Amino acid sequence: MKSQTFKNLTVGSLLITFAVAGAYIITPQITRAAETTVTGSTASSTDRTRDNKPTRTRILNKFETDRGSSTASTTRPRLEPVEPAHKNTDNTCMAKAVANREDALLIAWTGLNTDLTEAFTKRSKALIAAWSNEDKKAHNAATVAAWKGWKDQSKAAYTEFKTDRKTVWETFKNTTKTDCKATLPPTEALERSSADMIAI
Repeated sequence: MKSQTFKNLTVGSLLITFAVAGAYIITPQITRAAETTVTGSTASSTDRTRDNKPTRTRILNKFETDRGSSTASTTRPRLEPVEPAHKNTDNTCMAKAVANREDALLIAWTGLNTDLTEAFTKRSKALIAAWSNEDKKAHNAATVAAWKGWKDQSKAAYTEFKTDRKTVWETFKNTTKTDCKATLPPTEALERSSADMIAI
């Protein structure tokens, strides 16, 4: 059998092996220079990734540092304890001031009840008499007069009571401040009146 001679020729990234007779085989091949270039670029890419992309540990460390700074900036300053308002208060003086206030309010409240009771009694009698009148025109006039009388008298009674109440509380506040040297707590204050309650 006649032997054939083969020759190799490298063209770019292809290795061409051919025989003298003309037959040839094309084989992909990466030269050492190309391999070095690829390997070098891969290593450079890895280095850039390592430098530019923080690792999980670095991210966690930065998060803890930022969170610590944020917490420190939003932490409220510590408040020192405040001495009780009644520490230097003359309790005997306060007891007397409260007693005078309550007695005066009771007198004002009793006066209001007396005036309202009188006005209500007049209204009751006037309405009964109006409904007992057979004359329609006279009945209507008497009814209107009864309700108007009640409205006017009850309003005057409430106005007088509110004036007396205001005077009593102002006197109490002045006494506690100047004589008893006290700062009144929120519990020692006038409540607000509502539709179903009259504050005293």
